[in-house]
Amino acid sequence: MKSRILSLVAALIALAYLPAVLVGQEKGESAANGKERPGIKNSGWQPVFKQMAEDYRISPADESKRQYSLHLPPVFRWTQPVRGGDDGALFVWLEGGRVVAVGTIFAWPQSDGLRVVQHEFHSFAAEPINA
Repeated sequence: MKSRILSLVAALIALAYLPAVLVGQEKGESAANGKERPGIKNSGWQPVFKQMAEDYRISPADESKRQYSLHLPPVFRWTQPVRGGDDGALFVWLEGGRVVAVGTIFAWPQSDGLRVVQHEFHSFAAEPINA
């Protein structure tokens, strides 16, 4: 329950900064070249989260051929090495420059040494969507 609350808080914080992130991106961060900003440490999980986000096909429920576009890189990434290596990323899907869905993909270690990977999504679309 605590991890869900933390992920929701992270998503809300990221959404507060989303307009600035999408409008004020630096050169070199666009999906066109697929490169991350220099100087940002990339955990081993971030490429996995990116691939998982790219695997989603999000579209209006009644028009599966019209897919929303995934904005890359993620608008927010986090890590928690003090607590054992929690990692996560917040992705947005757009239609005509408008955010229609956000999804967070994150992982945390269990006591048995395995990791749990969780996906959570929220819709901002004016219509039902499929993912």
